[in-house]
Amino acid sequence: MQVEREIESDVLVIGGGMAGLFAAIKAKEEGSEVVLVDKNYVSRSGSTCFAEGDYSVFSTEWGHDLASWLDRVRVSGEYLNDPEWTEITLKDSIERYRDLLRMGVRAKEKEGGDILTYTRPGFGPLECCFLGRGWTFLPALRREASKRGVTIVDRVMVTDLILEDGVVAGACGFHTRTAEFYVFPAKAVVLCTGNGTFDMAGAMAPVSFLSYDGIAMAYRAGAEIGGMEFSCVGAAAFVAERDEKARIDVSGRTIHMAPAHYPAWVSYGPHISFNLDNYVDAEGFRVSRLTAPHAIHEGRGPILWVLDAARPEDLEATLRDIRDSRTTFRLERVGIDLAKGGVYAGVLRLESTPGHLIFGGGAGVVSKDKACATSLPGLYAGGDTCYTRAVGASYPAFGFGLRNASVTGARAGKAAALFSWKRGRISIDKERLRRVREYVYGPLERKGGFDPRWVHLQLQNLVTPYYALIIKRGDRLQAFLTIVEFLRDHISPKLLARDAHSLRLCHEARNRILALEMMLRSSLARTESRGIHYREDFPSRVDPYWLALVKIRGEGEMRVFREPIPEDYWPDMSEEYRKRYPMRFPGEDRALCEKD
Repeated sequence: MQVEREIESDVLVIGGGMAGLFAAIKAKEEGSEVVLVDKNYVSRSGSTCFAEGDYSVFSTEWGHDLASWLDRVRVSGEYLNDPEWTEITLKDSIERYRDLLRMGVRAKEKEGGDILTYTRPGFGPLECCFLGRGWTFLPALRREASKRGVTIVDRVMVTDLILEDGVVAGACGFHTRTAEFYVFPAKAVVLCTGNGTFDMAGAMAPVSFLSYDGIAMAYRAGAEIGGMEFSCVGAAAFVAERDEKARIDVSGRTIHMAPAHYPAWVSYGPHISFNLDNYVDAEGFRVSRLTAPHAIHEGRGPILWVLDAARPEDLEATLRDIRDSRTTFRLERVGIDLAKGGVYAGVLRLESTPGHLIFGGGAGVVSKDKACATSLPGLYAGGDTCYTRAVGASYPAFGFGLRNASVTGARAGKAAALFSWKRGRISIDKERLRRVREYVYGPLERKGGFDPRWVHLQLQNLVTPYYALIIKRGDRLQAFLTIVEFLRDHISPKLLARDAHSLRLCHEARNRILALEMMLRSSLARTESRGIHYREDFPSRVDPYWLALVKIRGEGEMRVFREPIPEDYWPDMSEEYRKRYPMRFPGEDRALCEKD
């Protein structure tokens, strides 16, 4: 029998990244007793720890124009964002930035001491500043939380929310090293567990431990989930144009193969642009992360990275940024010298993007108000766990993820504290706790079963092909779903653990199976293409019918339903289609002609 520990609080925050730390600090400011728990080590965990440091701050004092920012998010998100939430995250950002300054975090400065702000090619007016790598500034937030009296619990994986009379009353889980059982009675709970991945090499590899934990436990408890069809941030399937004017001749060039463990993103410093822009297909036509899948689908791979196309001043600035950000080791580790130029294959690692939900509030546990409350009383969410729709069907610009995390984390923490004041002491039903405990330790009690590492490989085999979650089609989605249903019904109940670590892997596998089912069902439900969701069999946007959301609720079995957005959020329907949607999908023009 595993040892049981109980830690009671007014507000329980699950997840120790930017959103979770802001939630804990703001709840503590309201006078609540706060517990912050993470399955890893708070401030060395979550997407924030591995964030490259872009932080989007909106301020009229910095010369920003609200209307132009809102319009850019609206158009790039193809009208699925909630403009009220977008405006909230913009206007709140300057105060969250000041909070960071008060905690000792400093943004990069220009010569003379002014804050360095910058935008990136293709993102219009959406500027950001540079905080440095997440691992450099997140410890300051942990110190602030500790100083204020937040109880921090490291290395405990929370697996389940506990409800009493339909209201969230806490959560429970286990220590990932000792397997001790932890119970956290709480008057309010804030989920800040971030996004999820399927642990592929490439851009998302550093956050391979993210496994949709908060989304999965919220769904099992009865909360609404949304936006799960937008599940390949960092890639899209827009048309890869053959622009002869921008063509680069790569014939006869020596093509170097980047090692399999190449870091994919070298750095995101303010001056870096060439390593994002200078990709070409095998015929020399320029592509980007948003168009490369189409080129590959047409048989124009591999995608090549042409370092020789970088201007000397860009290269110099990039190398300086890499040194400043202390990420030189990423290149040294694989033996690549940027200064020597050359043409490389194997750098644009799109296989890591499928399954990574859209940053900044574009997917997750549905927020029912502007305080990050979910459909379950007593449950709040922040950061990438919270579906606010502050962004729409595409990620609008660098820095929106960190900004959204700080803003929604702060709002959720404060609202949870206010909610906790209305409740008396929490008492958790012992029989309910016994059933949860049986579920948590089920894999440890088995004598035989399936290794979670093997299950992990099955999931990777499903999502890695570009034709699964980047270029989608109904018959393929249904085929993948059939396999996932088998994993859910036959494999998941028979997962086997030998120790605390493999028990963690079992629960992560369960959560990933559940999340992938949500992605596939949502992708099947949205019978159109929009943003980073592309269906070969439905290659155009369908207005006004699909000016709507796809949501999920567990009612015995997974129920997927459509919810129209308010007409006030619609685009101007009198405008021509191509003006509303400047980005083209493969097959879209033909589909529109046939429709006419």
